[in-house]
Amino acid sequence: MTLKNTSPIYYPEIDIIRGITVAAMVLFHTCFQLTFIFRSHVISNLWFWQGFPILISGSFLMLVGLSLYVGEKRGKYSAIQPLLKRSGFIFGLGMILTGITLIGQQGLYVYFGILHCIGLSTLISYYTLPWPTYVNLLAGILIIGLGIPQQLLLFPPCDNVWTFFVWPSRSPLFHHLDYYPLIPALGFVFIGIFLGKVLYTHGQRTFNLPIPKHVLTYTASMRWLGRHSLLVYCIHTPIIFVVLYIMRYLQKL
Repeated sequence: MTLKNTSPIYYPEIDIIRGITVAAMVLFHTCFQLTFIFRSHVISNLWFWQGFPILISGSFLMLVGLSLYVGEKRGKYSAIQPLLKRSGFIFGLGMILTGITLIGQQGLYVYFGILHCIGLSTLISYYTLPWPTYVNLLAGILIIGLGIPQQLLLFPPCDNVWTFFVWPSRSPLFHHLDYYPLIPALGFVFIGIFLGKVLYTHGQRTFNLPIPKHVLTYTASMRWLGRHSLLVYCIHTPIIFVVLYIMRYLQKL
């Protein structure tokens, strides 16, 4: 009987990349609040508002797929129960966020945001881990190719509200924030799994990457963000609002 290596292992480069992605997300949401809440039009470039969210979410979702593969190979998800628990927890946080925004935003709320998407797509993607390596890649490219044009068309109206979380579209019933349907989101997760299989085969790094101690010191904050990305996501929006509100108040004094 062969036992998988379940000892904890951390790859600094993954934490750093995830931390940079989280920092970019915080920057985007700061610009969003400045523009749409505090009416300070700091950025008017259409590409920024359309392309930057896709770039950020796509990078983060690829890391979700990569981490899922590495975690499974390290024995973290050797059974479905731990994955169900984690996916359910993340999806549950998304539902709490939905409830909060439903109460406070008066029709503008999170119906199927990044937390819902990660919770559900992680569970779905788990069953694609046995696929041949390049099938993950091709499936990812196909799904992204189907979904991104829809997003760039500013989400055409949705005829069936029950397909809203699958196909990028605009519901006739409400406006939405933080919207990440499974198409194209699943495509990025599949590509992340492909990268995991190529770069971290069987959960072990397949390339040599010596990282000097001083680099680890300088990137400590980014690695912290990467390891605590879920916490940062849950708390950063109200913190940004409070900071910007105080700054706006102080400017009026």
